Amino acid sequence: MKLSDKRQIPTREGVSGTVLPTLAVIPFEFTGGQGEPLDAIGEILANNVINLLSGSLHINVISRLSTTRFRGKLWSCSDVSDKLNCDFVLHGSYAENNNALSIEFHLTDIGADSNIWFDRIQCNVYDIVDARSGLVADLAKNAEHRIFKSTVTLADVESLDSLETHSLYISGINLMHAETEDQFMLSKDCLTQIASRQPHHSTVNALLSLWHLLKVQRTGGWTLRDQQQTSAVIRHFVDKSLSLHPGNEFAMALKGTVEVQFFKNLEQGLVLVRNALATQRKDPIIFTFCALVFLSGRLYNDAAKCVEKAILLSPLDPQLEFFYAVAAATYYHTGQLEQAETYAEKSLLLNPMHTSPLRTIIATQMARNEPELARENAHRLMQVDPKFTVNSWLEHWSGDSEDGKNFAQHLMSAGIPRGQESARQNAP
Repeated sequence: MKLSDKRQIPTREGVSGTVLPTLAVIPFEFTGGQGEPLDAIGEILANNVINLLSGSLHINVISRLSTTRFRGKLWSCSDVSDKLNCDFVLHGSYAENNNALSIEFHLTDIGADSNIWFDRIQCNVYDIVDARSGLVADLAKNAEHRIFKSTVTLADVESLDSLETHSLYISGINLMHAETEDQFMLSKDCLTQIASRQPHHSTVNALLSLWHLLKVQRTGGWTLRDQQQTSAVIRHFVDKSLSLHPGNEFAMALKGTVEVQFFKNLEQGLVLVRNALATQRKDPIIFTFCALVFLSGRLYNDAAKCVEKAILLSPLDPQLEFFYAVAAATYYHTGQLEQAETYAEKSLLLNPMHTSPLRTIIATQMARNEPELARENAHRLMQVDPKFTVNSWLEHWSGDSEDGKNFAQHLMSAGIPRGQESARQNAP
């Protein structure tokens, strides 16, 4: 078995540089039965196994948002290894017969290009839907045990009440990252339906908070950030999530980001993201939210570690442009300008309208004494976001931060307008 030397993820506080094997769980294939309603089972099973294994101290597990790209396609071990940088693949198929499911599991060692575990079971649909069922937990434990001879520590997860509700949950997450506005709005409809059925489900409320946060990003953001109603809605849902489940790691990391980005509560934000990381949950969006808070707190080394973990755990994530943008800003502030520009360019390749990496490229080019290139990109930025000003960015970042002021000076030197100073910036 050959493990990548790039996989340097700490497994517990105070331990660094531990090389962990990485597993990809590809949503299972539906090979026949009653039709479309059961097609979602493969996604649901993969999602539940991944959620449980994200609490393992012994393996990394790739996000379903990356592995779902392989569902329904012919793939080889080398394809999966190249694109996901993983060492093992859990995959399989299922069929329906007389209201029962027949499921085949295969665990493949990519380095050896061979199966190291095969099993076939009979079960009912609700054994799959219940995230804490014995079947799902046994599958997670068996896969982990065969990869690394130890007992898995499973993450704390919440169950949904039916196959239909679980299908809405998967659709809500997938549509949240869709390109079209109509699909994005459908995501909110899915999550709202679940919340009406299970109002005490913590993660669904956190996802509704995330939806409103992504809506701000999709619509340009700088003017919406100042609207109290928008930030209040975002805070309402994440606060409700934590009131229902104070230990929800995703909600803690999201709440930390919301407090820092919208309400300038840096101290509270740092406490929240550190608590989220202390749970050892290995989830790419949690790591990215933590990186954002560390970035605002000028804890750049911590930010870099978190965002690199996010990229590692979901290399085909629909939010990869966001991960790259956070990495670019982080490396600019650590003085690693070449890496900053590389990540910013990667982000812009995925979304040319994303303004954050554009700002980083402008500042990086000014720092590297490339003013002509910086001015070209400044012109491009103002075409994408005509209302953007340097002072609006300073208010969002931190008006009393020297790092922020230096970044702002680079933007102004490239031709970005200063804009009107806020009351907070004028305060003594």
